[in-house]
Amino acid sequence: MVSPGVNAVGLLTVNGAITLSGDTALDLDPANATNSVLSSTAGINYGGTLTLTELSSPASGSSFKLFRASSYSGSFANIVPATPGPGLAWVTSALTTSGTLEVASAALPRIGSVVHQGSSLVISGTNGTANATYYVLGSTNVALPVAEWTRVATNTFTGTGSFNYTNSLSPSVPQYFYQILVPVP
Repeated sequence: MVSPGVNAVGLLTVNGAITLSGDTALDLDPANATNSVLSSTAGINYGGTLTLTELSSPASGSSFKLFRASSYSGSFANIVPATPGPGLAWVTSALTTSGTLEVASAALPRIGSVVHQGSSLVISGTNGTANATYYVLGSTNVALPVAEWTRVATNTFTGTGSFNYTNSLSPSVPQYFYQILVPVP
């Protein structure tokens, strides 16, 4: 485990390259515009779990320069907590370019229209993340837990975050329910 600072914001500088593979624990303090930092005089290779302790609640648009190095590579298998809070999401794309973790609004995709066209059902919607993957789940029992629904398709949102899914209807299935599932980054 690597943890700059003990239950407080801290800085740890390593002379040489860093390869992370266990738990990297960092503190975030958005209210005071600061956070823990792991710094290397060379490169950092991410791996293992990034555990974040929020000393105050981050807001959409917040960013945290968690790592300082001459180069960044790899990725974390998990980020704990999975989200920074209700309606928010971690944006990890800048970790490999600048060592920065960002917070964004997590607008959920929504089904906007369902149209019966011949022997097909066309489901369309918006609010997805541009070019990100989504799953269409289906079930004949709307009361089943999501984990028990069947993945009927894997698709990608358009560049504007919209989606269209077409499914053939079967007369032998009198009712079928659908939902959109977005994998956690």
